[in-house]
Amino acid sequence: MNLRQLRAARRLTQEQVAERTGLTYRHYQDVEAAARLGLQLATVERLAKMFGVQVWELLVPLNATAARRKRKSRAKRGRAS
Repeated sequence: MNLRQLRAARRLTQEQVAERTGLTYRHYQDVEAAARLGLQLATVERLAKMFGVQVWELLVPLNATAARRKRKSRAKRGRAS
């Protein structure tokens, strides 16, 4: 997951993310550290909603997500010309 990068980009603490998503601080810590097995889809959905991203974006490597966004941005610029 790309949670640490998303959180850092928004200048949020782990405590703030946990509070905004209704998770305990410890639970969120485990999720961000990928130390929690059997993560529920509802939890991933809450995190995606809070960060304003699609669920799949939390499940792919960061480089793949960045590349997709870059392609979308280029495509939009191409249409605007």
